[in-house]
Amino acid sequence: GSEEQKQTYVPKMTDGIWTGTMNLTEPHCGTDLGLIRTKAEPQDDGSYRITGQKIFITWGDSDFVGNVCHLVLARLPGAPKGTKGISLFMVPKFWIDEEGRSGEFNRVYTQSIESKHGMTTSPTCVLKFDGARGLLIARDIDEEMLQPSGMRNMFFMMNYMRHETGTAARAQAMATCLDTLIYNTEREQGLAVSDRGARRVSPIFHHPGQKKVLLDMFARTLAGRALTLRLTEVRDASDRAFEHELAAVQREREALGLSGDQQRRIAEIERALGAVERRLGKAESGRQTFRRDAAALAAIAREEATLRTRRGSLRAAIGAVSPGYLALRDRAAQARRDTADEETYASIYTSLVKAQVTDDTIRTLNEGMNAYGGLGYMAETPVSQRLKDSQVLCIWEGTNDIQALNTVGRQISPDNTDSRGRVVFERLLFEIREFIALHRANPAFAESLELLDQAVNALGRFRNAMTRATPADRRDYRRRMFGSIFTRPDQTAQAAAEARWAEMVQAVARSFSTYLAQIVQAWQLLRMGVVADRLLRDVQSGAVEPAPEDRQFDEPF
Repeated sequence: GSEEQKQTYVPKMTDGIWTGTMNLTEPHCGTDLGLIRTKAEPQDDGSYRITGQKIFITWGDSDFVGNVCHLVLARLPGAPKGTKGISLFMVPKFWIDEEGRSGEFNRVYTQSIESKHGMTTSPTCVLKFDGARGLLIARDIDEEMLQPSGMRNMFFMMNYMRHETGTAARAQAMATCLDTLIYNTEREQGLAVSDRGARRVSPIFHHPGQKKVLLDMFARTLAGRALTLRLTEVRDASDRAFEHELAAVQREREALGLSGDQQRRIAEIERALGAVERRLGKAESGRQTFRRDAAALAAIAREEATLRTRRGSLRAAIGAVSPGYLALRDRAAQARRDTADEETYASIYTSLVKAQVTDDTIRTLNEGMNAYGGLGYMAETPVSQRLKDSQVLCIWEGTNDIQALNTVGRQISPDNTDSRGRVVFERLLFEIREFIALHRANPAFAESLELLDQAVNALGRFRNAMTRATPADRRDYRRRMFGSIFTRPDQTAQAAAEARWAEMVQAVARSFSTYLAQIVQAWQLLRMGVVADRLLRDVQSGAVEPAPEDRQFDEPF
């Protein structure tokens, strides 16, 4: 969005004076947002009239705040069909006047409050936008018409919400593990085999079957925490590096001592250069969109050549004003590319966190309820409410089946690379194998690392078969689909084979996603184990004194 939009909305939303919502889903389309019908009609004053209906809008209306600011996905006139034709708009409940205050009602109506299975203290509603005024969130209307940016902008937020969904699920699971452990150590039922002759009745936890259930619950929950923290680690490290580099660039820019005239000249050139670079950045997606249209591809190539020439001349113009400023600009651009690369890498973890952690949480909550016996089904215990509230986590931000399809269809593809050409899936496997090689000699973890190594190799073969990543996998595909690697099928047979193969891949997507997630979880738990083993040995040898906050974990579980 523009700086004016940021200054108008962000401070009050950050302070809680106003609240915000995301408006994606419509009655006829949930996951398939390409079917969106909400439309945006441009007005003479630069605003848009938004018309349509959205559902499942959390806190879509209330009297607790002065305004509710809706981010709405809608289509501009003449926009392409599907998800590539969707733009993003800011539509406040009350229109904002020139002084930044809430004014007249903006024709955003609450049609109903939805009746939900759980999470009833977080109300959702159906909203109707009846010609409501909205602002386009985009850099430039001409660029937006050429290539709408709504889905890209919305998914930036959705990916972080998928991360948060996994974190919320993990919290519910851990609370249930602790509640169940307390109840099962205090509640006495029956006589455990290990207690014969020592007592008349045993705590539930002493029974081997229930002890196994509790250990499984804790193991899944701690593995979910490890997976979630790995995603957090990747993003936090990237954010810190980006902020550090931009701060250094800013300090060096100030040290250049540019005059006011130089700064104005550079700002003027940078506006033009930024527009050129954004259009160049869209060339690849344009080639994908029109890959079967030779005339369109030729036109894109001609425009790209013109833009590259223009970019070179504008860069030279900045260099003529200040070579030092141009070098610092390139450093900042590289920092942004590095951050984008890390987010590309983080994306392979995002779907795993969203799907695996929430799936495991539902299983843990079910087992937690059973561990309470009949009391677990009563409303007076927290587990039954958590189960009702947490089931939606498997649906939010794309169902877990959709996350699995995203993993096998996009994240593990050999074409999923960063700006340096690194294949994301191969980078993940490389890091796991590097860890195995580094710690294989540690006798405390040798057996576990050997099992992890076998699993990683099997995972690689599984992925290569699905994506036909190697010549051997491509030969195997031809044998499966056509009976022989020497068969020369016609176009119809090839299309039918591709459709059958896609069905086979999608049928095992959930299994692959689960397998990948559990391997990453094992890797992260072993990382923690290696660190804990080193610290324990240091403490036992007297090399270091344990910190007070670590002493609480001294008791064996």
